[in-house]
Amino acid sequence: MAENSSPERRIIGDPIEPGDGGLGIPRLPFHPQPPAPIPPFQPASYTFRLVSMQVLNTRSAHLDSDKTSLTVGVGPNPQPVTVTKDLGDVNNGTYQIGLSIGPIQISDPNIGIAMNYLILNSGHQNHDEVNKILTGTGSSLAAAGAKAATSAAGAAIGAAFGSSFVPVLGTALGLLAGWLVDQLTGLLTANCDGPVAVEQAAFKGQQLWNYTAHGPYTHTTYHPGIDSAHGCGSNSIYTATWSISR
Repeated sequence: MAENSSPERRIIGDPIEPGDGGLGIPRLPFHPQPPAPIPPFQPASYTFRLVSMQVLNTRSAHLDSDKTSLTVGVGPNPQPVTVTKDLGDVNNGTYQIGLSIGPIQISDPNIGIAMNYLILNSGHQNHDEVNKILTGTGSSLAAAGAKAATSAAGAAIGAAFGSSFVPVLGTALGLLAGWLVDQLTGLLTANCDGPVAVEQAAFKGQQLWNYTAHGPYTHTTYHPGIDSAHGCGSNSIYTATWSISR
């Protein structure tokens, strides 16, 4: 009996010598192909979507009554567009949202575009009041963001609100907490009411073209919650997934 009958270990990508394993076929090293180059900018239409959210921890002790908005503004003097939705009572889990705006034509690589969404726990106001306040708040954010993005040099895009500077990507919940509470006062009528996810993404036209060169651009953002009142349980934790396609 041979002292060691186990097969020789090989590293993936090593060539196989003729006769090895009875195949006699050499294995060539694997070299992945680089991504296709991005073509030059062209005018194109884009659709912005708030796809879904995941609730890892509710703001209320048991159920959050969530309302949400999606807003897009374009250019130095934008007229933002907003859509809203009542998501109902939610507990921990993943929920499809399905809000979309577009197609919106972008013809200038240097123009600024701002997209934001708000997700709010508020179960004590009628639908018309919710729509009015969410639309006004989202529009204020998007108008400032699109204007700042248009005038920004290179990738230095953002928008200032009071003493806070809203990042290009990432949660703005903590930075905008005070401003949001002032804007949303009419919807925050109970101790556990409050925003649970807020983000504003800002782009140049060229960036949108680059991001969507090989298909839809999708992003998921983690939102650690701001402090809630005593008796509401621990702070909320949400994630939100959004996408842009052309």
